[in-house]
Amino acid sequence: MLDANVLYPALLRDVLLSLADADFYSAKWSVHIRDEWTRRAKRQGNDKILGSKS
Repeated sequence: MLDANVLYPALLRDVLLSLADADFYSAKWSVHIRDEWTRRAKRQGNDKILGSKS
């Protein structure tokens, strides 16, 4: 289970998701964790990583 603190910042998230994509492990997170890191990204002005067009 990946926590919000490893899903944001982007570099660590990219490394972990790349490893999961290469079948080193199965990446999992809850809706609550997803919501937590997306709120943090929005609060810090990083809407582009969330697919926002604003």
